[in-house]
Amino acid sequence: MDTRSVLAKVPGVSRNDLYYWESLGMIKPSKITAGKARRNEYSEADFRLIQMIHYHRLAAHLADFPLREIYRRAKDDIEKGLTLKNMLAR
Repeated sequence: MDTRSVLAKVPGVSRNDLYYWESLGMIKPSKITAGKARRNEYSEADFRLIQMIHYHRLAAHLADFPLREIYRRAKDDIEKGLTLKNMLAR
């Protein structure tokens, strides 16, 4: 899935968010080169993690959790087999 698709499917996440999370090693998209153009390709696992980080970032907004804690919670939920759909149904 390319960056535009991710941004369209996860409203509220910006291109800068994706680049920042990548720079921290939270997500690891594949780099696709076509001629001089380069783009990121996100796996299904990256996409689920992006959704969960964004969910936890919104949920933690008032609690002022640091991004590393939000990332840890997102990873823990994914390891438990939770999906965004499960989280929203709570």
